[in-house]
Amino acid sequence: MKIQWQTIIFFDRAPIYTFTFDPEEMLNNNSFISVTTLQELVQYYYEPASTVLIPSINLDSETWRDEDEPDEALAVDGGYFIAGQECKGFLNWEQLKGMDWFVEQTRLLHVVLPEGRISAAIQDPTSKVEILRNDDTPAFDVTITANADVLANPEEKPLQEIKKELEDTIEEDIRRTFTYGVEMGADILHLTEKPFRFHPGLWSVEQLQNLEENALQNVNIDVRIQTEGDYQ
Repeated sequence: MKIQWQTIIFFDRAPIYTFTFDPEEMLNNNSFISVTTLQELVQYYYEPASTVLIPSINLDSETWRDEDEPDEALAVDGGYFIAGQECKGFLNWEQLKGMDWFVEQTRLLHVVLPEGRISAAIQDPTSKVEILRNDDTPAFDVTITANADVLANPEEKPLQEIKKELEDTIEEDIRRTFTYGVEMGADILHLTEKPFRFHPGLWSVEQLQNLEENALQNVNIDVRIQTEGDYQ
């Protein structure tokens, strides 16, 4: 049986500009997936301390509508992880939100605080990973720095409170995603690649492939609010 997906092409653009042909523009904004060539994918697949993400693409019929009728569009809804040349499992988009902060190509992320009434645009996040020793096992401190514009703040909450809540939300997402990876035996945040490449012999490949939850020790988030925007 042959399954064919037929999706719309927005704004009468040529098919070459759709997600399947040109994903980079979309993936640079609000996505946990970096654009990877097939050559890079094969290289990472055979590296002992690397974790490979294979995106899962599905049809989204909820986001776009045409005259109140749903229009189907391709969307990434999660990913499968391969480590040690074995498929470790699948995680959905919500479970992978902590990956956003470690993708170099990421330029813009939108964060909505839990109550849903405050949102912010996070720009050009940068990540720094410090390697630690934890009872002769690998451990890490992570620092995330980013600028932010507050897009919605209808109750005019003080900016210092918003800053703290944004930082807490980002840390929670990172820790949750890391824990999901530990449970399936995959280094989703790619923390072990640096010690494997630059500190060979400090830990065995087996130790790097079997991180424990306490391997992620401190997660330091510094969100610098630049503008308050126009509150809606």
